[in-house]
Amino acid sequence: MSANPIIYCLEQLTDYRQFERLCSDLMSGVGYVGIEPIGGTGDRGRDAIFIDHSDSNQLTIFAFSVRADWRKKLFEDCSRIEQEKHNPTKVVFVCTSSLSGHQSDEVKSSVMEKYGWKLELFDLERIRVLLADSLHHLLAQHPSIFCPPWFPVQGGLS
Repeated sequence: MSANPIIYCLEQLTDYRQFERLCSDLMSGVGYVGIEPIGGTGDRGRDAIFIDHSDSNQLTIFAFSVRADWRKKLFEDCSRIEQEKHNPTKVVFVCTSSLSGHQSDEVKSSVMEKYGWKLELFDLERIRVLLADSLHHLLAQHPSIFCPPWFPVQGGLS
């Protein structure tokens, strides 16, 4: 078992729909205010989108994954996004895997080279840091992921 309860809960996650909700909340909290969740079946490769109206309506597409084969999932999503002709400027991939600096650099380079899109990654450790710090309040908003006995709630906050 992980010594960190946030990591443990994310590693044991079974409710994918709740994970999508958590990811959308995280992304809103890091600056993608106005993110539009899509997710579920029939999302055409997009779990959420963000249109930056302050920057020529540039499109960011979000893909969320709890799969251990995160790299395969990332490139499946990118392929689907390309097939659907969504034409994003950026793809944000959020996953519950731990990525090394080398892995991160390599996939960012590969996505840019193959698709021409900037890639931003949020892995397990980056999610943990956000939830332990500035977005701590999200723990209480997602009790099906973050078990209340480990994350007691008072007044709606952890």
